[in-house]
Amino acid sequence: MTEKKYPLPTAGCEPACADPAILRPMLDAAPLIMCYIDRRGRFVAANKACASFLGLPVGLIEGAPASAVLPQDEYRRHVRRLRLCLRGETVPFEDERQDRTSGEKRYYQGLCSPQRNSAGKITGFIVCSSDITAFKEAAAAREEAIGFIRDFAGAVTDISCILDEHGRFVEIFRGPQAPAARTDAEIVGRLLEEALPAKVAAKIRGALVLALDSGEMQHSEFAMSFNKVGHRRMQIRLTPMRQLFTDKRVLAGNITDITERVRQERIMHLAYERQRRNHLFNEIISQKITADKAIYLGKEMGINLQQTFSLYLLIAPESGRDCFARIAGIDLLRDGVEDALRDEKSAVVWCNEDGVGVICPALAQGEELKAAERAFAQKLVDDLRSSMPGLRVSLGIAGLPTTVGNMGSSYRRALTAANTGFYVLDKGDVHHFLDIGIYQLLGNLPVEAEADEFATRVIGKLVEYDSRHGTHLMETLGEIMLGNSLGCVAKKLFLHPKTVLFRKRRIEQILGISLDSFETKLTVALALKLWLMRCGRQP
Repeated sequence: MTEKKYPLPTAGCEPACADPAILRPMLDAAPLIMCYIDRRGRFVAANKACASFLGLPVGLIEGAPASAVLPQDEYRRHVRRLRLCLRGETVPFEDERQDRTSGEKRYYQGLCSPQRNSAGKITGFIVCSSDITAFKEAAAAREEAIGFIRDFAGAVTDISCILDEHGRFVEIFRGPQAPAARTDAEIVGRLLEEALPAKVAAKIRGALVLALDSGEMQHSEFAMSFNKVGHRRMQIRLTPMRQLFTDKRVLAGNITDITERVRQERIMHLAYERQRRNHLFNEIISQKITADKAIYLGKEMGINLQQTFSLYLLIAPESGRDCFARIAGIDLLRDGVEDALRDEKSAVVWCNEDGVGVICPALAQGEELKAAERAFAQKLVDDLRSSMPGLRVSLGIAGLPTTVGNMGSSYRRALTAANTGFYVLDKGDVHHFLDIGIYQLLGNLPVEAEADEFATRVIGKLVEYDSRHGTHLMETLGEIMLGNSLGCVAKKLFLHPKTVLFRKRRIEQILGISLDSFETKLTVALALKLWLMRCGRQP
């Protein structure tokens, strides 16, 4: 490698006018790698840091041409910089070279600046540089760390961000499924108030201030609309920290879509409130709680029990007596009732093993109350039919102004009306207690177990006979109780009168009674009605 291969311009060159003895102490005082080069490309002076950098003694460097000291590729870059300096430019540069002692790759950054004499003519160049290897490695580590953060953020569905202490977005990372209201370019570098809606920014700003003041993680919830997924409920958690490499105060933010969680929590809350409400009203109707305590607990639930109500009870007869079928049927009915009454803010719905109860403030007084209750009940049933086609329901109306003190009596009246209307009268879906006549008395029998035992004792053998032989003698017995004569029964059942007579005698034989006695017929009729009302069984 010779100097002639990459010559610098020599026309008009002046001899070096700088004295190395004067320059060297000045250069040694600087902590940087420094040297002075004349217009011809020769080293005039070099400090100790420069000598260490080049791996040569100062005496071999000063006076030597750059082509003899520098590697060829480095000398080529050096010549280009000096040519620019000859034009009067100060040239920044960055070099990469292998350390002659350790063999490690090092990085240097510096300036090449022209020096002028008193006449303003360029006489040489000051070259200074510093080792930036540590900075480069730190920058590479920072980029690697950011890469890891981005990869991590990309592996989750959340949105992560870094905010400075002023509330400015420094970085933002999104998971592949994270919703977006604005692009990253529209957010990074902007304040909260510039990048987000005012209400959202205010909530996050409040959490940011608290996090910085307390030094602890803070969180805030907000609602926001996104481009593809619409309105969502979000939560941001802000954790204060110090920014790597700069030691500035920043906050790490994690934004999570909690819409589904909020929905599930709401469902669980509603289920809990339903359970509390069911327990309260079932305690009231079974008289296991005092009126004062019931009013107090109702107030805690937002229910005013210090007024007069109308009470309604809906049963779903098709669910039968199977436990799981009844629970499913009642739950389905309750959901339908709550949906139908969503605009009736004063109505309260609860359920138990019988069906779904409803109370609402009395709609009228005196004679008008019955008509108002029937109108309310009919509308409720019609709404249920429209939303739940095919659902069979029987609604009983207590027909008694209801308070906490007499709610048990009102409930039993509504249950009697619902059962009687469906199993005995079979007239429509709405049944008012005051319209079921003598069956009001049957529903007021004090002990259900005794009523069931009475019905089973009188007609139980006939029920077992039908079940064992697949006959329909219970149906014939029911028609005999209702019919004026055996001829009328035969016409209704499309049977020959002798067949009906034969069945009548067979029934008498099985039950060990005579149906020609008035007292016996009254007993059997009562047992049959109790069987239908109490047990919900068709004959």
